[in-house]
Amino acid sequence: MNKLVTGFAVASLLLITSISNASTAIVYFFTGGPIEGPRGPAMTTIAEFMSNRYSTVKFTIVHNSASGHVCNQIKKEMRIFPNDKIILAGHSYGGNATVSISECLQKAKINVNMIIPLDPVQRPFTAPADVVPENVAVVRSFYQEQDGLVRGNKHLHRADGSDRGITNTLITVPPNTLSPHHTMVDVLMEAGVIQGLIDEELRGLPPRIFLASQ
Repeated sequence: MNKLVTGFAVASLLLITSISNASTAIVYFFTGGPIEGPRGPAMTTIAEFMSNRYSTVKFTIVHNSASGHVCNQIKKEMRIFPNDKIILAGHSYGGNATVSISECLQKAKINVNMIIPLDPVQRPFTAPADVVPENVAVVRSFYQEQDGLVRGNKHLHRADGSDRGITNTLITVPPNTLSPHHTMVDVLMEAGVIQGLIDEELRGLPPRIFLASQ
């Protein structure tokens, strides 16, 4: 009996250890705007699509003003699941938040796999977030130059001025169509560009067998 109990305890410990070390991911989408408002349909669609696609990924949509809370939350989760991948995406102020949160995580020596800023704009009374910290491996930033009022940062870079691991992409549209502007960056999400980037980064994680709306 004692051997049976001992064997069960060891097996349980091995199972807990394997779960704790499983390859999982944390993905945050940060909405823009000075105050929290209705979520854009494109962002909600992405979260649902990716949640349905992977079994071990936590997807959260949050307003950019909650960046401090998100940083602390990721720190807590990484203490439990230190091998998690971290992906941060956001639009406007939310794009800026992907960089500032990465800076916060760097102080805790936590690496970020990818950030996806969409026309990132500096939030009032905050420091500019155009310098990407070294704990971020990959940056896929998108910007536009045709909005007369709001234009995102078009040159995210490293502290040494280089663009190591960083791609800044100008959003363009075919001739004779509506010109891109700050709020139309959602088109990238609707077109599946953001889903594709995240999907590529998460490749190899356990997929869901049954796809069902959650």
